[in-house]
Amino acid sequence: YQQLVYNLDISPRINKYGIKKLDFEVFQSNMYFDNNGNLQSAQFAMSPLDIETDSGDQFKFEIRRTFDRPDEDFEIFNGTQILAGEYWYTTYGVGVETSSSRNISFEADYAWGGYYNGTRKSTSSRISLTVNQHFSVSGDYSYNQIAINNNNINTHEIGSRFTYNFSTRVVSSIFAQWNNEDNEVNLNYRINWKPKIGSDLYLVINQLLSADGSLRSKDFAVLAKFVWLITL
Repeated sequence: YQQLVYNLDISPRINKYGIKKLDFEVFQSNMYFDNNGNLQSAQFAMSPLDIETDSGDQFKFEIRRTFDRPDEDFEIFNGTQILAGEYWYTTYGVGVETSSSRNISFEADYAWGGYYNGTRKSTSSRISLTVNQHFSVSGDYSYNQIAINNNNINTHEIGSRFTYNFSTRVVSSIFAQWNNEDNEVNLNYRINWKPKIGSDLYLVINQLLSADGSLRSKDFAVLAKFVWLITL
């Protein structure tokens, strides 16, 4: 395949009225072609409004044009399928994000518009709490309302992450996620030890739980990775 990417951003600094800078995304594109030069998928985006305040908060509005040409039918949710063919659709999105330097930070996005031969409205949000220099916790939620092929689809996904830094060299985290399509809970525990710069030891524990009725284990795995940097 061949990929073509080009972007043009303009970011004038204001430093007035509490505004640090503006960020105009004049155009952004990402296109994939097959070996015969046929366009397979593409995304074109522009952001006529993106404001960053002196405190690090950000507000944005963007317009996105998408093209996709699936070669085969594929399922998106509970038997609802997208047929092979060519699709062009446009979506619009607004978002707000507070500075991550705050003890409590927040991010929310809302998008609406086309989705293949139907429509979609989507919402995503995330909140993070930094308790102290060692411990932080975050939670996120995303929701999609899709109308396609005479079907109305609602998807939900919930996630949370707990991070504890024992030191600058030892970091651990627990991540959990659930969605209503698979109705499963994915648990992930990871600890990372850096004995020296460039060397790492990872220990990861993954567990998949079925949430259909009572919780029961479906899969369990323990993985380890060790990297040691040798300077010659």
